[in-house]
Amino acid sequence: MLRTTSSARRLVSRARIATPAPPRRAAMTASAAAGRRRDDSSSSSSQPPPPPPISKKSVLFLSTVWPEPHSSAAGARTTALLRAFARAGYSLSVGASAARNAASEALERGGSFCRTTPVSCFSVPLNRSSDLDAALSSSQPTVVVFDRFTSEEAFSWRVKEKVPEAARVLDMQDWHSLRRARARSVELADEKNSSSSSSSSSSSSSSSPKQQNPVSAALASRIDASDRDAVREASAIYRSDLTLVCSPVEERLLRQSLMLGSDGDDDGGKQQQQQGKLVPAPLLASRPALRSTRRRTFERRRHFVAIGSFLHAPNVDSLLWLAGRRRSDKKRKKRKEKASDGESEENENDEDETFSNSTPIWDLITSKLGMEDAELHIYGSYASKCTTAAEIHDPKRRVFVHGPAPNLSPLSRARVLLAPLRYGAGLKGKIADSWMRGTPVVTTPIGAEGMEEEMGLNKKGEGEGEGRKEGEEVEEGRRSGESLFHLSPWGGSRTSMTSHSFASEAVRLYLDEKAWTGASEEGSRLHDALYFTSKPADAAVAAVDALFSPNSSSSSSLLSARRKRDFVGASLWADSARATEYFSRWIELKEKEKEKEL
Repeated sequence: MLRTTSSARRLVSRARIATPAPPRRAAMTASAAAGRRRDDSSSSSSQPPPPPPISKKSVLFLSTVWPEPHSSAAGARTTALLRAFARAGYSLSVGASAARNAASEALERGGSFCRTTPVSCFSVPLNRSSDLDAALSSSQPTVVVFDRFTSEEAFSWRVKEKVPEAARVLDMQDWHSLRRARARSVELADEKNSSSSSSSSSSSSSSSPKQQNPVSAALASRIDASDRDAVREASAIYRSDLTLVCSPVEERLLRQSLMLGSDGDDDGGKQQQQQGKLVPAPLLASRPALRSTRRRTFERRRHFVAIGSFLHAPNVDSLLWLAGRRRSDKKRKKRKEKASDGESEENENDEDETFSNSTPIWDLITSKLGMEDAELHIYGSYASKCTTAAEIHDPKRRVFVHGPAPNLSPLSRARVLLAPLRYGAGLKGKIADSWMRGTPVVTTPIGAEGMEEEMGLNKKGEGEGEGRKEGEEVEEGRRSGESLFHLSPWGGSRTSMTSHSFASEAVRLYLDEKAWTGASEEGSRLHDALYFTSKPADAAVAAVDALFSPNSSSSSSLLSARRKRDFVGASLWADSARATEYFSRWIELKEKEKEKEL
């Protein structure tokens, strides 16, 4: 351990030389290391002997938060993965930098909270190497799973140093850099629409500037190497031995953008195709969809429902579009004047109102329903910490914001789920939960992304144009928000990208019993076909287990053989590329010096 101030300064100097300026938004949150000294024997160039056979399988999940399966889709996904590892005979451990809470206590008890055996829980505060070392020593993991790329940045270098033989697995949850890129595209579209709306209102010209649809802008977003978030996330993928990807769309885009195709392992001349670093692991449901005999019928359901954590930015944005404040009195007066001149007050071609949040979808729904006494009930965790929740709650407009719904029973009572997501990534847990209870969903192409059956598209030629590459038409359809979504049935509506279109689809499903029943049945079928199955989870764990299988072409394991061929991953572990580690070491040394002075 470096104990002197001069030693600390020398280490900081080396860190600055290696990494002149850490990324502005980089997660400087790694557990700090306890020194860099090595025995002379450890620096020997001789290769270590192959690892002994694994006698006890143990997995350690590392995150900044404790998984809460009833609060978010991410928490439900983590607990589903814990169950899959338990089925494969692993002992379970979870470490989090957050303070212990009810979720960590429930994990330690096991039982109904996560439907698995008790889980060993460890507090691993950021920039405190001793606590992470204790967790690693106690759990003796053969596999370490990092929850999101920021956790990989924070903990992986210490894991590699202390338990180098353990497999390092990244669970992406969703493609964070893609979601952030889409958020920026939506923000730019909103700014453009607001600017063009102001200029057109002040101009005497009858022609108005063309508006940009924010959902279309989000779908057209692409990431590249100039995006710092994308580079950070790609680096975490390359450093990891395996990466779990929940969305088939994101898996395809990742393989294309990062050139992560399938790799081959030379097994005595026989090419055994592997998935490479990417392993599909979609959203996992713990229960099947309710049978039609147990579901509430169309007549026994009322009202609309929306659900989602208020800590997730795409959810908050969608709620503002769904039920934000009414348009200003000035705009309402202007629209009434148009109506008096013979124009419809709710003009379907009013681009200004369609593409901005000034026309909440809920206002259009209530207008179209007429005397129908429908209500909108919004449920979500951490509503009390979100100012938007208080702004939206308006009993006069029949908009009610509630707290979390642990058993999701409101989904069984509502007739339609509304999810007007303008941006986002990954699979949407709210949609799968709604389908499980037989409730149709109205959403955007962003919300439905990856949650459909492509019905063998491009396998037998259906839907392919002349000379198209595999998957090309699928991507074009997804970008347009139209073509792809006519290829297969779905549990509701998924094509709406404007306020009026969304409201029309919501009203159609709310009033048309035949359409509602068909969407309810199809949603239940898709739920069980896509998500209520242990096969994806078991396949993901099997891919992890396969890393420890012997490689017949050498005496080492497959994991060791693959690491020797992984030049990209190895280069990212070079000292010059480890800004997070060195900056974290500096933080810890600085804090310890402050503690000594006190």
